[in-house]
Amino acid sequence: MFKIMAHYRAQAFGQWRVVRRSEKVSEPLLHSVSRGYALPDTHEFSATGPSGEHRIFVFVPPGSPPPSGYPLLFVVDANAIFGAAVDAARLQMPWPDVSGVTPFMIVGVGYPGSTPFDHRRRSWDLAPSLRNPTWKSPLGLPWHQPGGADDFIDFLTGPLLNALCARYPVARARRGICGLSLGGTFALYAFAIRHDAFSFHAAVSSALWFDGGRIVEELKALSPGSRLTASAFICVGKEEIPDNSEICDMMLAGSRDAAKEIERTGSPVTYRECEGENHQSTIIAMMPQLMKHASRHL
Repeated sequence: MFKIMAHYRAQAFGQWRVVRRSEKVSEPLLHSVSRGYALPDTHEFSATGPSGEHRIFVFVPPGSPPPSGYPLLFVVDANAIFGAAVDAARLQMPWPDVSGVTPFMIVGVGYPGSTPFDHRRRSWDLAPSLRNPTWKSPLGLPWHQPGGADDFIDFLTGPLLNALCARYPVARARRGICGLSLGGTFALYAFAIRHDAFSFHAAVSSALWFDGGRIVEELKALSPGSRLTASAFICVGKEEIPDNSEICDMMLAGSRDAAKEIERTGSPVTYRECEGENHQSTIIAMMPQLMKHASRHL
């Protein structure tokens, strides 16, 4: 149905005329086509790990795989950061001559639900058992039970990797780990303790104050030349907690010390401090560089 509306408009040379305009009765502009946006080239699965059910998110680059299969980057806390990782990869992989990023798979390991973090589950999966049972978080936060890190590494590099290799063309030995905060601590724990687990370790805004700084102490125990087949990418925001300079300094110092100890072993390590970035934003700001280093070292 149409209705005729008239209005007056100024014409050149100061003359006026009536302009008649037909307007269609208002109809909805937006039409629902799906339940929500889905990242292209990704698949979602459910899998049971040592601590319970996980959501597994898989990004496979479009096109033909390399003859030896795709290298693979595991991303923990996937509900929070898998999307950022995939976007950074998809924007760079089609132009490797410019970006320096060649194709590899990204496997996000998360939890059921829509919240970015499952604090209880991640505390168990990403942290080893406490050396000091009386340790308390210096941030004054409630702390859930840690202790499952080794079992979680076994799950990633055993049953989950086997399932991925059965479904996708994977270069099994070329695998890395990426984590934020406690996930960064997990990545560096694997570097220090689980020498056969991953060849590339990305640790962003790492919670290296965990258990009185025990991860840095374990890195210090590594002898020179002991980890030459592994590499690390470590970054931290200059303003991790903007209104708390003491915690900012503590997190900067922990990441610097970790990078220094890895460099001492002779392993390749890249260290970045991100001006103006905080505990939530550093991972977003650094993801393009992280993808480049993953591509280079996987």
